[in-house]
Amino acid sequence: MSSFKITETPNVIHDHFLDIIGNDFKFDHAKGFAEWIKNSVDAYNREVNAEGSLRYADTDQFIYVWLRPKRELSPVTFVCVDFVGMAHDEIEKAFKTWGDPEAASRGKGKKFLGGHGNGGKFYMRQMFRESRFITYRNGKLNVFGFNAAKRYGFDKSYENRAMGLKRAFEIADIESIIPNLPAIVRKRLESGECGFTAVVGEAPERIKRKNAPKSIVQRLTVHPQARRLVARKQVWAKIDKAEPFRLGDGTTHATRRIRGTIRV
Repeated sequence: MSSFKITETPNVIHDHFLDIIGNDFKFDHAKGFAEWIKNSVDAYNREVNAEGSLRYADTDQFIYVWLRPKRELSPVTFVCVDFVGMAHDEIEKAFKTWGDPEAASRGKGKKFLGGHGNGGKFYMRQMFRESRFITYRNGKLNVFGFNAAKRYGFDKSYENRAMGLKRAFEIADIESIIPNLPAIVRKRLESGECGFTAVVGEAPERIKRKNAPKSIVQRLTVHPQARRLVARKQVWAKIDKAEPFRLGDGTTHATRRIRGTIRV
């Protein structure tokens, strides 16, 4: 055995290496939304009671996917919202690291859907001009995401910033879906039992047709990574200002009349 003793240091990964790997994640948006939904389900499933049982049953796990049109001050935007939320240290310990085998479980030793936690992050990094998640828990808001150069980090103006729930909704730009939530979720939010996370992607690639959002939602309903989740969980879709509708309620992508269009 050698007499040399190496002092360990953290791995350094060049951005180009992430680009090489990320090219394999330039998937379509139905698959991307499926990755985000999986991450939201994992967030719900990490919430346990004192005795170790799940706090939220399938019927209490509400997730909204929202496809918004180009506005005067913003491009086409895709959003996925759950009502759990993350604290600052969760972002530091789990989301920042690429390829962590415990990223989804947060070290809890249980089987979760997110695997190494790469899919949702690479979708954010590779398929949007800019992306971020806006997350609120225990009265504090954090904004963390990717800029146009595909570098990630916190928005220092909203890093662990204390604020009220109403202001957090405004910053996340999700006020318009709150009235559509069931009373039990609104009560959890108002009591502080839960927070929320809104994953936001701006200016998505490969959106060229006016009816593209309908196609994405239709394919998401039957996507292999999502169809069992949308059948069991409360996964809702909203296109522009149309009323939200639940996915997986027994109708198929062939028979459902999906309402709403967006300008691209």
